[in-house]
Amino acid sequence: MFVKKIVFVCLAFMSPIIWALAAENLGLPTNFKFGSNPFSERLVIKNIEFKITSQNYSSRNSVEIVPVGFEKNLEVIKTSVEGVVTGAEAADLNNDGYPEVYVYINSADKSAYGSILAFASNKNLSLSPIYLPALNEIGKDAVSYNGHDEFSVVENRLMRRFPVVTRNGVQRYRQIQYKLIAGEAGWTLKIDRVDSF
Repeated sequence: MFVKKIVFVCLAFMSPIIWALAAENLGLPTNFKFGSNPFSERLVIKNIEFKITSQNYSSRNSVEIVPVGFEKNLEVIKTSVEGVVTGAEAADLNNDGYPEVYVYINSADKSAYGSILAFASNKNLSLSPIYLPALNEIGKDAVSYNGHDEFSVVENRLMRRFPVVTRNGVQRYRQIQYKLIAGEAGWTLKIDRVDSF
């Protein structure tokens, strides 16, 4: 028991650099934030502001998105997610002059399966959800997927990267580029390109 207490105290005072190294060794994405750290981010784009917060408990969490600057006062978005928030960005992927907000989520276990919570502005009058198709909808490019996703906005595309292991045991990365399109019932992220390296 005494030894366990010593280990716990040592872990509690580990520096952020050591935590980052530990995350890397565990196979977590480099932007992974441990569940004990609440998430808070303020994003501003084209005079629109999104305030994003989450307590980031160990597994099931609530995410709150406060939209500011819209022509109408919009309700705060509150929703439950499976996992912890690891990042957030605002962008205008379809170049229509109105922003979107993307919240990145990883499952709290060591697999760190990735997902997003995203909304697009409808001419700054309202917000609509953005749909991200499941990986099993892309066929062979989803083979060997085992989590550890990283998301980021690069120019006018949403990038998703995750490690895969080939049949001979070599670790590589697969990167999926999504473009934002208008679907029948809202907005959809459609695969534009898939690269492996």
